[in-house]
Amino acid sequence: MIMRAEETQYKFVRAKDPNVALLLLPWFIENGTGMERSELGANLYERMDKCPDETFVILIYRGNDLIAFGVAYCRKDDVFIWQAGSIGRDRRLVDVGFDIIKRWARSKGYCNIITQPNRRNFKIWKRRWGFEQINENDMSLRI
Repeated sequence: MIMRAEETQYKFVRAKDPNVALLLLPWFIENGTGMERSELGANLYERMDKCPDETFVILIYRGNDLIAFGVAYCRKDDVFIWQAGSIGRDRRLVDVGFDIIKRWARSKGYCNIITQPNRRNFKIWKRRWGFEQINENDMSLRI
């Protein structure tokens, strides 16, 4: 899928090769996970290797530069957005990436997405996408 915004061309790529975990190491957010980036990378590699159909990794490029990513995976009753990051603040780009994750979740038969944003981002997730806080750490969205 390619989206054009002004003069810039973005490419949205679904990664299926577990080695993408190495590419994403510098992007991983350790905050609140209790894991270091290397552990997060190993976790993603293993998940993609053992459960490729239940793991979704979206990479967003401008030209050859990775500028954003998202990682989600299926759980028993929902899809969990595990990691997401971007350079800059292009809201349209983030919204399109999130819509891609929602479409994937629906295609897998799920109607609920869960995430655990850091505390300062709870209001952003609520305002921007309609997530509701369901406990101290988790937010949920019916899709």
